[in-house]
Amino acid sequence: PPPYSADERSCAAAAEEMLRVVDMDHGVCVVLGCGRGEFVYELARRSNLHVIGVETDTAQLAAARKALLRAGLYGNRATVLQVESLEKTHLTGCWADVVVAARDGLQMEALRLAKPGGVVAQPVSVRAGPGSSNTAPAIDARPADQPFWHISRRPELAGAGVWSHQYGRPDNSAFGGETLAGATGTDELAVQWVGRPGPRAQADRNGRKPGPLATGGRLFVQGLNRIIALNAYNGTILWSLEIPHFERFNVPRDSSNWCADERFVFAAIGGKCWRIDARDGKLSKVYDVVPGERKGWSWDWGYVARPSDGLLLGSAVRAGTSWKIFRGKTGWYDARRGPVTYKICSDNLFALDVETGQRRWVYSSGVILNSTIAASGDRGYFVECCNRKVVGGESRRIGAAELWQDQFLVAVDLATGRRVWQRPLDTADGTVVFDLACGEGKLVLVSSVDAEARYHVYAWDAATGQRAWEVDFSWPKDDEGKPIDNHGRHMARPAIVAGRVFVRPAVIDLATGRLTKTNMPLGGCGTYALTSRVSIYRNGYVTIWDFEKDRSTQWSRLRPGCWLSTVPACGMVLSPEAGGGCSCGSWLETSLGFIPRSRLVR
Repeated sequence: PPPYSADERSCAAAAEEMLRVVDMDHGVCVVLGCGRGEFVYELARRSNLHVIGVETDTAQLAAARKALLRAGLYGNRATVLQVESLEKTHLTGCWADVVVAARDGLQMEALRLAKPGGVVAQPVSVRAGPGSSNTAPAIDARPADQPFWHISRRPELAGAGVWSHQYGRPDNSAFGGETLAGATGTDELAVQWVGRPGPRAQADRNGRKPGPLATGGRLFVQGLNRIIALNAYNGTILWSLEIPHFERFNVPRDSSNWCADERFVFAAIGGKCWRIDARDGKLSKVYDVVPGERKGWSWDWGYVARPSDGLLLGSAVRAGTSWKIFRGKTGWYDARRGPVTYKICSDNLFALDVETGQRRWVYSSGVILNSTIAASGDRGYFVECCNRKVVGGESRRIGAAELWQDQFLVAVDLATGRRVWQRPLDTADGTVVFDLACGEGKLVLVSSVDAEARYHVYAWDAATGQRAWEVDFSWPKDDEGKPIDNHGRHMARPAIVAGRVFVRPAVIDLATGRLTKTNMPLGGCGTYALTSRVSIYRNGYVTIWDFEKDRSTQWSRLRPGCWLSTVPACGMVLSPEAGGGCSCGSWLETSLGFIPRSRLVR
C-alpha cells in the first residue's frame, strides 16, 4: 500500500505537473522543505530522478524516512537530509538538476544549489508557510487557469569553456575557453563529485587513447567499445552505450575518433560516423564515409570534427589503418622510432551537411597527415604530402623518408573546400610526432626529430600563410644531460593561449617565437590542457601549473591516463578515471569533478 494516506498525497498532481513542465526524467532533484516526504515520494515514483529531501525538523525527517523505506525508495531513489537552516544549507552548490523551493524565502538557496542551466521550481502560491508541518505543495491551492509552478533557471557560468574535440576545440590549441573563475591551483578547487566510471570500463592507461569530451554540462568518456555520459556537475551517469569496434589508440600519430557539440556526440566507427543524442544516448543518424579515389580499397572514417554550424568534417583512411592494439609492448606507443611512430594519413578531407548528410565538398590531392588537421573560424588547415611514391603506396601508416618530401601546408575554405592558400613545406622530419594547432591568428607546427633529439617549432600567419618564425630546442634532459626519450617527454605538441605557445619544456612567445625564461615543469607520459591561466597535466599525479606565477599544485594519488584524460570545461576540472592498469603505484581509480571554491559562494 502507499506509505501516505489519500489526504497526505494531495501533492501527487503537483508532482505530475512539475515533471511535465521541467521536462526532465533523469538526474538529481533537491526538495528544500520536504516536510514528511510526500513530495519526495511522488517525484521519485513518477520519474527516474534521484530525489533528495532537505528539512530542519527531526520528527518530520523520521516520518519521511519511515515512509520512503516502506515504499522501497529510501537509499536507492530517495534520500532525506537534516540541515540547521533551509536558507543556508551545508550542501555544495552548482550541482542539482532541479531544486524545488517548497516554502517562501528559499529562492536564493535554491539558485545556489542548482547546476548551471538547472531548474528552480517554486509554487506560485505555497499553501503552508514556514514552520508548518505540511510543506508539500498542493495543486488545488490555485485557480484552474493559473500555472501552479514558477520556473526559473540558473544562468550558465561566466567564463566556462568546452572540450568538444580531442585538444579542446577543432583548432587543436588545447584551450577550450575555460577560465575556472580565475582559479590557479588545487587549493582553489573543491571536490564536487566522486564516483563512476571506474577502470573496468576502460582500456588500460598506456594506449594513448582519445580523451574525454565535455559540452552542454555533460561529460563524455570513451571506454573500451563504449561511451559513458555523465552530468558534469554531479557525476550522475546519464547513459552508457556499448559500440563494438569503437576504439582507437596511438592518437599522437593520428586524430581522435570522436567529437561533440551541444546536442550530439559524433563517433567514427569503421566506415561510418554515428550521431548520438547527447541527452539520452540514442542513435539519431548514421553518415557514410566519402571514399577515397584509390580503386580496390575499402575505407574507414578517420578524422571527425564539428567546426561550425551545419558542417561535419571527416576524412577517408584505408580500412584497418588506425591502431586498435592496447596490450603488450606495441600498445605503449612511446617509441622514438619504428612502426608505432608512422603517421596515419587520409586520402581526402570532406564536409557533410550535419542535418541531412548531404555532401558539401571533397578535397583530394595528396595524402593528409591526420595529426595536422585543424579548423578555426571559416578555414580548415592541414599538411599534405604529394610525393608520388607515398601517394601510390599500399599503406597509410607511413614512415617512409619520402613522407617528408613534396609537403604543403594548406588552408581551405570550410564552406566550399577550395584552397585559400598553399605553401611549400620544408621542415625538420617529424619522425617522432608531427602536430599542427591554430590559435590567436597563428598556425603552429611542432616536429619532434629522433635523429637530433630536438623539437623544431614553426609558425605562420593563419590568414595569409606567411611564415612568422621558427625555433628549435632540445628534448628535456636528465640529470646527466642526456635527452629523455621515454614517457612522452619526446612527444610534446603545441598548445596556445594568452600569447604563448607551450611545447614542453619550452614556453614560446607567440608573436615573436622567442623562448621565454619560463620553462614548463617536466611531467611525464601525457600531454596538457589549458585554461586562460594554467596548464593541467600529468606529473605523477594530476597537476595544475600556474604559468603566470610558475607555481605547481597537485592532487595526491589521482592518476591520469598516458595521454589526455583530465580536461577543464563547463566551469570545472573534469578527471574521469583513465589510469587503470598502471603499475607505477596505488591510485584512486575513480572519476572526480572539481569546481572553483568561489563558485560555491552565494
